[in-house]
Amino acid sequence: MSEAELAELAGLVYGAESPDAEEAPAEGDSAWYRMPGPPGWGAIALAALCYVPYSF
Repeated sequence: MSEAELAELAGLVYGAESPDAEEAPAEGDSAWYRMPGPPGWGAIALAALCYVPYSF
């Protein structure tokens, strides 16, 4: 992505810093439950576990 595109996305998408942010995010903001991966994989695993007993 070009610098202009990154500047347009700043503050709008996760992972891009807001241009007017006064301070960095708090240390606790990187907890596992704030990331989309672990809860998402947990939901997939739970759905698979609930599906298996009724599939046979």
